[in-house]
Amino acid sequence: MIHVTSTSRACLRRRPHEPPRLDVELFKHPSRREAGRGHGGLARHLFPGRCRRERDRKNDAHAHQAQHPNTYSAPGIEILTDTVKGFKEAEANGKVVHAWKAGSQTGLLLKQLVAMPDGGTFVMSVPASPYRCPPGPYERACLVANYFKQSKPKSKIILLDGNPDIASKKALFMDAWTTLYPGMIDYRPNNAPIAVNGDQMTVVTEFDQVKGDVLNVVPRQRAGELCDLVGARNDSNKAWCTVNLATFESTAAPNIHIIGDSVLSNLPKSGHMATNHAKVCASAIVELLAGRQPDSNPVVANTCYSATSGTTSGYVANVYRFEEGKGYVNQPEGGATSKGDESNFANNESWAQNIWAEVLS
Repeated sequence: MIHVTSTSRACLRRRPHEPPRLDVELFKHPSRREAGRGHGGLARHLFPGRCRRERDRKNDAHAHQAQHPNTYSAPGIEILTDTVKGFKEAEANGKVVHAWKAGSQTGLLLKQLVAMPDGGTFVMSVPASPYRCPPGPYERACLVANYFKQSKPKSKIILLDGNPDIASKKALFMDAWTTLYPGMIDYRPNNAPIAVNGDQMTVVTEFDQVKGDVLNVVPRQRAGELCDLVGARNDSNKAWCTVNLATFESTAAPNIHIIGDSVLSNLPKSGHMATNHAKVCASAIVELLAGRQPDSNPVVANTCYSATSGTTSGYVANVYRFEEGKGYVNQPEGGATSKGDESNFANNESWAQNIWAEVLS
């Protein structure tokens, strides 16, 4: 079996006794633990994903497929910056970032937020579903608001959502925006950006044109380019990969098993879910190589914590069982919190440490 490494997420945050701060030096060479501390929890969403993917185009992907049966891959996502007019030019000039993958853009966004004057406007967008980490944009809005509340209280956030409503943990985030940051977050559903102007620092939607001091536009996404190389992007929009959800084998590329954010399904595109994909997939491959039938009703689970401030978090937890003809069916077990609290913030950090250990082991 050939392993292409999967996606993971930095979820550690500052300890409650640490004062809020924005230390730019910290983000020049962030370690896994350092990347989540300080800044009132802001760092959690300046480093939302780390993806290590095979990028050597000298290899012929199809020849590789033929030589290595039962290959599995977690190719991650591509950010479709060309779907927003003017994005690439503004991005090249450092005027707009998506910052949805860890690296130079997350560091630049941090510096821009530090430099923004009190009373400035932070404009952020949420891509239309499906996209990586459904609660992520709303959590980032909370943590930026938490920083503003303590360090730039006259500032505001305009959150442009390409979806008709909050896509994940609505009760949790609505409670935080109302109780912790009243009047600071201007949420606008059905407002997907269609253009940006870096010179004027504006974002244009079908209904609005908004001006900001810092622009964080997150465009639509699709399965990583490795999927295209093997012909596995095969949904109706040629964006995502359909797979046999009992084995995660591609329905378009035989013997190629795809896990993680590239998969089209009703399962959330989360780091925790990707680890469950990997377990089901690996088990299925072992059975197939041994000439046996894989488990026909695998079970997966998803747990995801979101911080609503530097000291409070909430969670969602769900269990799904695969049923032939139906896919993964949400089971009665599980649930979600409608309000963040300090006990869940502590659980959040423990969960993050455990998932990091599992992903990187």
